[in-house]
Amino acid sequence: MPVMDGWEVLCRFREISDVPVVLVSALISEDAKVLGLDLGADDYSTKSFSMPELRARIQAVLRRASLQPSNGSHFLRFSEARLVIDPPSHRGTVHGELVELTPTEYKLLLDLAYNAGRVLTHDQIMDSEWGVGYEDSAMCVKVYIRRLRHKLKEMPHKPRYSLTRRGGGYLLAKI
Repeated sequence: MPVMDGWEVLCRFREISDVPVVLVSALISEDAKVLGLDLGADDYSTKSFSMPELRARIQAVLRRASLQPSNGSHFLRFSEARLVIDPPSHRGTVHGELVELTPTEYKLLLDLAYNAGRVLTHDQIMDSEWGVGYEDSAMCVKVYIRRLRHKLKEMPHKPRYSLTRRGGGYLLAKI
Protein backbone atom coordinates (compact mmCIF):
# COMPACT_ATOMS: atom_id res chain seq x y z
CA MET A 1 0.00 0.00 0.00
CA PRO A 2 1.53 3.33 -1.05
CA VAL A 3 0.83 5.72 1.87
CA MET A 4 0.34 3.47 4.91
CA ASP A 5 0.49 -0.26 5.47
CA GLY A 6 -2.49 -2.49 6.21
CA TRP A 7 -1.72 -2.58 9.95
CA GLU A 8 -2.00 1.23 10.12
CA VAL A 9 -5.22 1.19 8.07
CA LEU A 10 -6.73 -1.41 10.41
CA CYS A 11 -5.71 0.58 13.53
CA ARG A 12 -7.21 3.80 12.17
CA PHE A 13 -10.36 2.01 11.04
CA ARG A 14 -10.83 0.49 14.50
CA GLU A 15 -10.67 3.99 16.02
CA ILE A 16 -13.90 4.96 14.23
CA SER A 17 -15.82 1.76 13.49
CA ASP A 18 -16.95 -1.59 14.86
CA VAL A 19 -17.77 -3.01 11.43
CA PRO A 20 -16.43 -6.56 11.06
CA VAL A 21 -13.11 -6.85 9.19
CA VAL A 22 -11.74 -9.87 7.35
CA LEU A 23 -8.06 -9.26 6.65
CA VAL A 24 -6.74 -10.75 3.40
CA SER A 25 -2.96 -10.73 3.22
CA ALA A 26 0.02 -12.27 1.47
CA LEU A 27 1.76 -12.50 4.87
CA ILE A 28 1.42 -16.12 5.93
CA SER A 29 3.50 -16.22 9.14
CA GLU A 30 1.82 -17.01 12.43
CA ASP A 31 3.15 -13.71 13.84
CA ALA A 32 1.41 -11.73 11.07
CA LYS A 33 -1.88 -13.55 11.68
CA VAL A 34 -1.67 -12.95 15.44
CA LEU A 35 -0.81 -9.28 14.90
CA GLY A 36 -3.76 -8.79 12.53
CA LEU A 37 -6.19 -10.38 14.98
CA ASP A 38 -4.69 -8.46 17.92
CA LEU A 39 -5.09 -5.17 16.02
CA GLY A 40 -8.81 -5.80 15.58
CA ALA A 41 -9.40 -8.00 12.53
CA ASP A 42 -12.26 -10.45 13.02
CA ASP A 43 -10.71 -13.04 10.71
CA TYR A 44 -7.47 -13.41 8.74
CA SER A 45 -7.17 -15.14 5.40
CA THR A 46 -3.97 -15.62 3.43
CA LYS A 47 -3.57 -15.46 -0.32
CA SER A 48 -4.25 -17.59 -2.30
CA PHE A 49 -7.82 -18.35 -1.40
CA SER A 50 -10.97 -19.32 -3.22
CA MET A 51 -13.96 -16.99 -3.50
CA PRO A 52 -16.31 -19.56 -1.89
CA GLU A 53 -13.97 -19.77 1.12
CA LEU A 54 -13.74 -15.96 1.41
CA ARG A 55 -17.53 -15.65 1.10
CA ALA A 56 -17.98 -18.29 3.84
CA ARG A 57 -15.50 -16.47 6.11
CA ILE A 58 -17.35 -13.17 5.60
CA GLN A 59 -20.72 -14.79 6.34
CA ALA A 60 -19.30 -16.43 9.48
CA VAL A 61 -17.92 -13.10 10.73
CA LEU A 62 -21.26 -11.40 10.07
CA ARG A 63 -23.10 -14.16 11.95
CA ARG A 64 -20.78 -13.79 14.94
CA ALA A 65 -21.25 -10.02 14.85
CA SER A 66 -25.05 -10.45 14.80
CA LEU A 67 -25.27 -8.66 11.47
CA GLN A 68 -27.22 -10.29 8.71
CA PRO A 69 -25.88 -10.28 5.14
CA SER A 70 -28.16 -7.88 3.35
CA ASN A 71 -29.80 -8.17 -0.03
CA GLY A 72 -29.83 -4.36 -0.31
CA SER A 73 -33.57 -3.84 0.19
CA HIS A 74 -34.22 -5.07 3.70
CA PHE A 75 -35.82 -2.50 6.00
CA LEU A 76 -36.69 -3.29 9.61
CA ARG A 77 -39.92 -1.54 10.63
CA PHE A 78 -41.30 -1.13 14.14
CA SER A 79 -44.35 0.56 15.64
CA GLU A 80 -46.26 0.96 12.39
CA ALA A 81 -43.08 2.17 10.64
CA ARG A 82 -42.41 4.97 13.13
CA LEU A 83 -39.00 3.41 13.67
CA VAL A 84 -37.29 2.19 10.48
CA ILE A 85 -33.81 0.69 10.30
CA ASP A 86 -32.02 0.34 6.96
CA PRO A 87 -29.12 -2.11 7.54
CA PRO A 88 -27.41 -1.64 4.15
CA SER A 89 -27.03 2.10 4.69
CA HIS A 90 -26.47 1.87 8.48
CA ARG A 91 -29.27 4.38 9.08
CA GLY A 92 -32.32 4.61 11.24
CA THR A 93 -35.24 7.00 11.19
CA VAL A 94 -37.90 7.89 13.75
CA HIS A 95 -41.05 9.51 12.33
CA GLY A 96 -39.14 9.97 9.07
CA GLU A 97 -36.26 11.90 10.69
CA LEU A 98 -32.72 10.53 10.47
CA VAL A 99 -31.33 9.43 13.85
CA GLU A 100 -27.63 10.21 14.29
CA LEU A 101 -26.07 7.15 15.96
CA THR A 102 -22.51 6.25 16.84
CA PRO A 103 -21.27 2.90 15.48
CA THR A 104 -21.81 1.27 18.90
CA GLU A 105 -25.32 2.73 19.27
CA TYR A 106 -26.21 1.57 15.75
CA LYS A 107 -24.89 -1.95 16.40
CA LEU A 108 -26.83 -2.11 19.67
CA LEU A 109 -30.03 -1.01 17.90
CA LEU A 110 -29.44 -3.54 15.12
CA ASP A 111 -28.79 -6.36 17.61
CA LEU A 112 -32.02 -5.52 19.41
CA ALA A 113 -33.90 -5.28 16.09
CA TYR A 114 -32.68 -8.65 14.78
CA ASN A 115 -33.76 -10.14 18.11
CA ALA A 116 -37.03 -8.20 18.41
CA GLY A 117 -39.33 -9.66 21.01
CA ARG A 118 -36.49 -11.62 22.66
CA VAL A 119 -34.75 -10.45 25.82
CA LEU A 120 -31.00 -9.92 25.45
CA THR A 121 -29.20 -10.17 28.78
CA HIS A 122 -26.54 -7.71 29.89
CA ASP A 123 -23.92 -10.41 29.26
CA GLN A 124 -25.17 -11.09 25.73
CA ILE A 125 -25.11 -7.38 24.93
CA MET A 126 -21.66 -6.94 26.49
CA ASP A 127 -20.26 -9.87 24.46
CA SER A 128 -21.80 -8.60 21.24
CA GLU A 129 -20.97 -4.91 21.62
CA TRP A 130 -17.68 -4.84 23.49
CA GLY A 131 -16.33 -8.39 23.64
CA VAL A 132 -13.75 -9.89 25.96
CA GLY A 133 -12.31 -7.69 28.68
CA TYR A 134 -15.43 -5.63 29.41
CA GLU A 135 -17.34 -8.22 31.44
CA ASP A 136 -17.27 -6.06 34.57
CA SER A 137 -18.63 -2.95 32.80
CA ALA A 138 -22.36 -3.64 32.94
CA MET A 139 -22.96 0.08 33.41
CA CYS A 140 -21.93 0.54 29.75
CA VAL A 141 -25.08 -1.28 28.67
CA LYS A 142 -27.30 0.99 30.77
CA VAL A 143 -25.57 4.11 29.47
CA TYR A 144 -25.90 3.05 25.82
CA ILE A 145 -29.54 2.01 26.26
CA ARG A 146 -30.23 5.43 27.80
CA ARG A 147 -28.46 7.19 24.90
CA LEU A 148 -30.33 5.08 22.37
CA ARG A 149 -33.67 5.83 23.99
CA HIS A 150 -32.90 9.54 23.97
CA LYS A 151 -31.98 9.47 20.29
CA LEU A 152 -35.11 7.46 19.47
CA LYS A 153 -37.09 10.20 21.23
CA GLU A 154 -38.53 7.82 23.79
CA MET A 155 -40.02 9.10 27.03
CA PRO A 156 -37.62 8.12 29.85
CA HIS A 157 -40.24 6.46 32.06
CA LYS A 158 -42.33 5.01 29.23
CA PRO A 159 -40.09 3.71 26.42
CA ARG A 160 -41.95 2.56 23.32
CA TYR A 161 -39.28 0.57 21.47
CA SER A 162 -36.47 -0.52 23.81
CA LEU A 163 -37.93 -2.19 26.86
CA THR A 164 -36.32 -3.30 30.11
CA ARG A 165 -37.01 -6.70 31.64
CA ARG A 166 -35.95 -6.38 35.28
CA GLY A 167 -33.46 -9.06 36.15
CA GLY A 168 -33.38 -10.12 32.50
CA GLY A 169 -32.07 -7.48 30.14
CA TYR A 170 -33.44 -5.49 27.22
CA LEU A 171 -35.53 -6.11 24.15
CA LEU A 172 -36.93 -4.23 21.20
CA ALA A 173 -40.71 -4.44 21.15
CA LYS A 174 -42.26 -6.21 18.14
CA ILE A 175 -44.82 -3.49 17.47
